[in-house]
Amino acid sequence: MENNFTIEEISFLNKLLSTVSPSGFEVECAEAIYTFLQGSCNLDYDVIGNLYAYSGERILENGIMLTSHIDEVGFQVTRITDKGMVYVRRLGGLDRQSMPGTKLMVAGKNRNLIGVFGKTSPHVQKESEKAQVIEQDNLWVDFGFGNKAEALSHIDIGDFIGVAPNSQFTMNNRSIISKGLDNKISAFILSVIIKRIASYSCFPQNITFVFTVQEEIGCRGAIVATNRLNPREAICLDVGIATDIPSMNGQTSLSDFTLHGGPGLCIAPDNNLHFVKKLEKIAVDYGITHQLSTGFRPTGGTETSKIQIEGKGVSTAHISIPNRYMHSAVEMCSIDDAFNTVRLLISYISNV
Repeated sequence: MENNFTIEEISFLNKLLSTVSPSGFEVECAEAIYTFLQGSCNLDYDVIGNLYAYSGERILENGIMLTSHIDEVGFQVTRITDKGMVYVRRLGGLDRQSMPGTKLMVAGKNRNLIGVFGKTSPHVQKESEKAQVIEQDNLWVDFGFGNKAEALSHIDIGDFIGVAPNSQFTMNNRSIISKGLDNKISAFILSVIIKRIASYSCFPQNITFVFTVQEEIGCRGAIVATNRLNPREAICLDVGIATDIPSMNGQTSLSDFTLHGGPGLCIAPDNNLHFVKKLEKIAVDYGITHQLSTGFRPTGGTETSKIQIEGKGVSTAHISIPNRYMHSAVEMCSIDDAFNTVRLLISYISNV
């Protein structure tokens, strides 16, 4: 196995991070994955938009499911004023403190439209207002339209909007900074795994990879996929809150979880302990850098919380990629952690 990502794989990561895929409009991200994987495996969509990748003639039930959600936190147009300003509602929990000044892009056919979250300048705010977290109703999106008619010639009520692409590698190339690393970094990892195991001719027919939709608004795609596949085991790949930042010093309610520390194996009620320990043993046996984590709360917040209790129950494990500044306009993840996650899951698949 290579000891690093290939040029083709990194190019795909950049392509993935350039997509705008807010919850409910994941088509750009799904199409990028479909194009990358085409010819390596069979691919199929369901009615909600989940993308399935598998190796046999058909998708098998009662097997193993690996998921990564492909939606990102974003917005949807709700109102346009006479002056051409656009108001939106949130799809998922983008940090309101990071919203003012954020550059935005309309998803789909109008993705050439670039706007910015506007607010009242601090120069004319009251002192009491400067210290407050700004409310959603006091933010608008400014695309530079002169009036409502001009706005409506380019944008419609209900259009989806995301943070504009902004990815770049850090100077040492060990980390990547971008919007939407939650959860495009995981979609990248699963896509690389699929390509590699296909080239190694070790893609078991009882494993189905699912790129799920609408996680940020209730793990809706994962619920549909679980009911379709009825898996006996499921691994969910997502980002987790990195705690190696100054403001987390002394935080005792979260376990230590650091960039470059390897993928996190989550020990929490949402995950079946024997399954997590099986993954931990594989990591130890293969010398793969990893870390144990408790997640940011005992239950909820990831797809395992829904998958585990669907049907008669599913044995679940959650693998998380450390992510700094989650749900902001600029997140950070480690390329080393991404590669070690590829190693871990390929090692797991080779032992199925």
